[in-house]
Amino acid sequence: MKLKLLYLFFFCIPMLAFSQVGIGTTNPDPSAVLDIQSNSSGLLIPRMTAVDKVAIVNPAQGLMIYQIDNIEGFYYYDGTSWNYLSTASTNAWSLIGNTTTDPNTNFIGTLDDNPLAIRTNNNENIRVNTNGNVGIGTTLNTARLFVNIDDTDTTTNYGIFNEQGGSGNDTKYGIYNRISDDGTGARYGLFNITRQNVASTEPAYGTYNYLTSYGPGNAYALFNYHFAIGTGRSYGISNTLNLTNENTGDVYLNYHFLNASYSNNSATLYGAYYDIDFNSGTRYGTYRTMGSSSAYNGDIYAAYNRIYGDGAGIMYGGFNELSGNGFGAKYGLFNEFTNGESTKTGMYNDVQNANNGIIYGTYNNFINNSSGTPKYGLYNNFSGNMGTNYGVYSNMSQPAGSTRSVFGVYSNIQDVGLGTHFGGFFNVPGDGHYGVYSINTSSNGYSGYFEGRVRITGALEVDNEVIPVSDDTYSLGSLTNRWNTVYATNGTIQTSDIRLKRDIESLNYGLEEVLALTPISYYWKDVRFSNKRKIGLSAQNVQEHIGEVVQKDEGSSVLGVNYGELVPVLVKAIQEQQSQIDSLKEEIKLLKKELSSKQFRN
Repeated sequence: MKLKLLYLFFFCIPMLAFSQVGIGTTNPDPSAVLDIQSNSSGLLIPRMTAVDKVAIVNPAQGLMIYQIDNIEGFYYYDGTSWNYLSTASTNAWSLIGNTTTDPNTNFIGTLDDNPLAIRTNNNENIRVNTNGNVGIGTTLNTARLFVNIDDTDTTTNYGIFNEQGGSGNDTKYGIYNRISDDGTGARYGLFNITRQNVASTEPAYGTYNYLTSYGPGNAYALFNYHFAIGTGRSYGISNTLNLTNENTGDVYLNYHFLNASYSNNSATLYGAYYDIDFNSGTRYGTYRTMGSSSAYNGDIYAAYNRIYGDGAGIMYGGFNELSGNGFGAKYGLFNEFTNGESTKTGMYNDVQNANNGIIYGTYNNFINNSSGTPKYGLYNNFSGNMGTNYGVYSNMSQPAGSTRSVFGVYSNIQDVGLGTHFGGFFNVPGDGHYGVYSINTSSNGYSGYFEGRVRITGALEVDNEVIPVSDDTYSLGSLTNRWNTVYATNGTIQTSDIRLKRDIESLNYGLEEVLALTPISYYWKDVRFSNKRKIGLSAQNVQEHIGEVVQKDEGSSVLGVNYGELVPVLVKAIQEQQSQIDSLKEEIKLLKKELSSKQFRN
């Protein structure tokens, strides 16, 4: 025993002197404290379980062991925790990259039925499930890619942020989603659920697109291509906005803001533009369904347009251009009302404080319509309505001091074309109905006012006096357009008040002129009146002897006789004749007296 200790003492002298130990060599490397060389053995460091490893008291930094259970391999202590050095394998991944890899055999992942977790700062931030679903910020990744931002995260602003900065000329997609047609469930190309704190004053966007476009190509902030084959409804865009709590702010199912502030901007601007290519079936450029499952008190607008600005350009609240040669009906605006007891208005125009410029509640412009079919500026079809119906109803009022004319209906038709023009055309068949009904009971008002000729086909019934607007100015009929028969209960009365006459003289006409007249009987040449023999005088014969009672139309050679003015002539003739009769009676009386006296003497 003493010899062995002596031998060990002399053996350690070189190590103490040179601070180097060589095992299997007498010439250890100067850079090593311990240099072990062998062609048949290796270095075996302590082997232990994971439990033994963590039971080491105050392990020194750099302490190394080999773990024989769980994840076997070399572990070293970095002063804080034990770190795995991996096992010796040719498939190990390098932290600075690998070469000669084969994607069919080389991979990062697991061989068992356990998820793959990726940590940062010793916190799991990415997990790949065994079914391939990837979760970022969550372990409950029920989607192929599930991105979760925890409620406590106050620094991350984007769930997914795509920046496509490539300079190539190929098509670029920020997000491209392709969903197969397998299965019968619902499909969402993009589905967003966005919530906002009740105290937030910032906007909330389900989808927000910011597009900066240059160049002559088309630019779409949002473009949807829907290839519809099935028999169900197809929507290019479908928006559902649900208000479940009390809401006092404005609500827009669709809101479009288009800013063209550049002064030289001459581009055509469309708030909404729909180009629909169709073959058969019903088509809607815009279709809105608005309903209420309970009582409501607020205003409802299926379409609300607000246009304002100080420019000189034309503004259209709604502009519809219908083209095509098809024979189907076309409606610029079609309103259908069903049920309900409230007032319903197909189109309501409210124009306020418009001091200058012409205002049209409805303006229709028809140009170059060569077809011979009718065109209607306004067409109303009423059927099955029990209440009072108004094809056109105008309720108009003016300030008391206004001197402007007011027209309930105004029609201005140019004198062009060969067809008959009607300012208003009314076809109202049936007894007791009125084509035009007008009321004005004011003493100086008129229920109807016509400037120019008025033509009536059919009987004219008057429920009051027919009075000319001016005395002794207008005629009833003319020599070429005569009344056939005039009926009167009390005859016709001509004004004859002596107080209205001047330069009064005795009539010079009398029996001589009457005896010069030639009464005749005749038939009118006009076939309309040729079925009955008439009696009368010849205007030419009367004009020769009593010219004052003969009249002639302006621009016509036709003559007419005022038979009423012949009455004074006839009266004068009768008076002259009566005077002759009285004279003859007196002569006869004298002759009788003379004869009687002669007989008495004889």
